Amino acid sequence: MASKNSETVMDYPAHERTYEGFIDFSKVGSISCLNILVALSYVNMDHGILAILFTVAMLITTTIGLAFRPGGYVVGLVQLVIGLLGMALLA
Repeated sequence: MASKNSETVMDYPAHERTYEGFIDFSKVGSISCLNILVALSYVNMDHGILAILFTVAMLITTTIGLAFRPGGYVVGLVQLVIGLLGMALLA
């Protein structure tokens, strides 16, 4: 049986680093999912080659986003805006 004076020591800096990593990964992952949806819409618009190029670019921007935290998600966000503008011009 544990004594009444035992305390659980929590490593708060490690906890905060883990939380920040989770938030950064969530940002990059969410933007990557949106980029996949844009690529799928290019396929639906009969621009398959453009969809393949957009998907390869998404893989590169996701890698960059995970490597350069905490602001790495901006690269994927720029790709998303360019993809949406391309969809508007092709429609």
